[in-house]
Amino acid sequence: GEEPGAVAVGALAAECYFCAGAPAVVYCRADAAGLCLPCDRHVHGANTVSCRHARAPLCAVCRVAAATVRRGAARFLCSNCDFEVEQLTEPPVLLHDCGTVEGYTGCPSVGELAAILGVAVRDGDKVWWPVWEEPQVLAFDDVIVPTTACHGLQPVLTSSSSPKNWSAPCGELDGEVLRQLGELAKSEEAAAYVEDAEPAGGDQLP
Repeated sequence: GEEPGAVAVGALAAECYFCAGAPAVVYCRADAAGLCLPCDRHVHGANTVSCRHARAPLCAVCRVAAATVRRGAARFLCSNCDFEVEQLTEPPVLLHDCGTVEGYTGCPSVGELAAILGVAVRDGDKVWWPVWEEPQVLAFDDVIVPTTACHGLQPVLTSSSSPKNWSAPCGELDGEVLRQLGELAKSEEAAAYVEDAEPAGGDQLP
C-alpha cells in the first residue's frame, strides 16, 4: 500500500478542476472532476442538463474520488480508502456509526450544502444540521427545501441510525469548507440584491 506521506501529498494537491485556485470539496462523476463549492454552483447551475449531475463529497483521504461511505462524525471516504481504513483501524469503526453517501443533484442553498457536508451552520433563525443528525423523527424533505430554480435535491446520506454525539470534521479542510460556504453566501446575497433591483429598470431614469 501507499505510505501515509504519499496520501498527505495527494490531499494537499487536490485543487478545483475548474478554477485551479481553491481546494476541491465535492466530486462530479459525470464530469470526472473535483470542484470547489463556488465552481460547483457555477457549472451545475448553467442549464437543466448539468443540474442533474450527481455530486458527492470528495474523499477525505485520497482527495481524487467521490465518497461512498461516511465513517465517524463526518469523515467521507471512497470505497478504496474505506477498505484500507477498515483494515488498518484498531479497533474497527463501529458499523452503527457509518452511513452510505448517495450523492445530491440540483443547486442546493448554502444551508443545504452545509448539511450535506456535515457542517452545522446558522442562517438567521434557522439552524442547519448534518443530514444524519438528530432529530430522527423529521424526514429530510421536512427540513430541506430547494430554494433555487434547480430542483431535485436529494439527501446525501442514508443510515439506519445517526450519531448521538456529532462533531464537525477537524483540520484545514473543515476551515476551507466554511470559507467556501461563506463565499457562496455572499454571492447569493449579491444576486438576490440585483434581482430585486432589476424590475425598476430604466423607468426611474428621467
